[in-house]
Amino acid sequence: MSMAIVDISFDINNSDKTVIKTNIKEKEGIEEALSDFIRTQIGARKDESEPNKYDTYSIKIGLDLSDDSFRIESNTGNKGLTLGIIMATLKQLDNIALQPL
Repeated sequence: MSMAIVDISFDINNSDKTVIKTNIKEKEGIEEALSDFIRTQIGARKDESEPNKYDTYSIKIGLDLSDDSFRIESNTGNKGLTLGIIMATLKQLDNIALQPL
């Protein structure tokens, strides 16, 4: 199984400290993976779960390239917060430090 991974460490107090670790080589590929994940969430039911309160949130998105399915792990406690962080990360992608995974 071939898996593209985007591992986000998002500092809620200072988004300039956000770091992405990934095995995707091109920034355009990261942008495409995050955008595709966001599209899969359109129309999803609202998550009423209480979000966790952290200074730094971790979100790991895996894209299984064999069937274009996503796996996600996060410490947010709430899907809406997770999606909001992914959207904010996508918006500031050009200013985020990228590290190889």
